[in-house]
Amino acid sequence: MRLKSACSKDHPPAIARIRYVQTDTQWDTSFFNFFPQILILYHFNTHRFFLSDTSLNQVVVIDAKTEARIGQIPVPGAFVGDISPDQSTIYIGTQVGDLYEIDPVAMAVKARIPAVQIGPRGFPTYEVRALADGRLALLSGEGGIPAVDGFSAVGIWDPATNDLLIAGSAGVQSGCALQDHIVEFSLTADRSRILLGSGVSGGTLCSYDPATGSQVVAETNPSGIGIGQILVPPDGKEIPRCGWVKCDRLRCSKSAADRPVLSGNGLEFPPFLIEQ
Repeated sequence: MRLKSACSKDHPPAIARIRYVQTDTQWDTSFFNFFPQILILYHFNTHRFFLSDTSLNQVVVIDAKTEARIGQIPVPGAFVGDISPDQSTIYIGTQVGDLYEIDPVAMAVKARIPAVQIGPRGFPTYEVRALADGRLALLSGEGGIPAVDGFSAVGIWDPATNDLLIAGSAGVQSGCALQDHIVEFSLTADRSRILLGSGVSGGTLCSYDPATGSQVVAETNPSGIGIGQILVPPDGKEIPRCGWVKCDRLRCSKSAADRPVLSGNGLEFPPFLIEQ
């Protein structure tokens, strides 16, 4: 992946229009100060936004076409979720640790999986990502101040069999935030690899393969602390990473040996090349 500057200081174009929808959400700086998580999902089949409202224990539904609030779904401690690849289910992790399945069409809870029933010994789930193979990547081990300490455990859970694999149990590559200060948790565009951002010095980005356990690591902020928010466009060719000052784009590439490569040469970062 190649790193380059991509932020613009320009204001939105004159035709840009902003509409506000009141949700009465209460923001807690313990969660959203330094490393805020993404609490809004867009379901393109229904053209609806699903907003996790942690403080009011619900998921708010907003219609994208009418720009109006059309419902709310009771979910205690609703936090970070994802949408299944076939768009049939919304998964929501919670501050309670339970996992919820939501029907995006009916706007109703389909199932609640208590934390104690996830895996053979239980696995509190605060954030969830839906992998391409049907398994779920779960984030656990929440720190005392989530916006600073992040999380410290990643589980790969199969809902069909209740098998749970703890990521990194076979070894963790130096710098990969698999078991400490995980502040960013996402997937590649094809949903085959897990992207993990570190909240400590160097701000590493780690690409983890849940099928093989392989890891690719690179520093994105050698002179600072923590990685900025990462986003993955549908084409998967680059991963915007925003920090305190600017944004950069991580470009995907392969080496001559056809191995994944993570590289960067941004304005404030020294050149680096790391291969799996």
